[in-house]
Amino acid sequence: MSKNISNAFLRGLWIAVSVLIAIRLGGGFWREIVTAAVLVLLPFAVLAMRRRMRG
Repeated sequence: MSKNISNAFLRGLWIAVSVLIAIRLGGGFWREIVTAAVLVLLPFAVLAMRRRMRG
């Protein structure tokens, strides 16, 4: 169980770092890509977390 939590945490950390890097680069192009990726992946991440918490 702790392994799943740490994996989810690392994945979230990776996404956060990617967002920070994109903002630091300042390119609107990268910001749009990262925003789209986060919006697409966030629901899947939430569903995966809920599934892990239940079972």
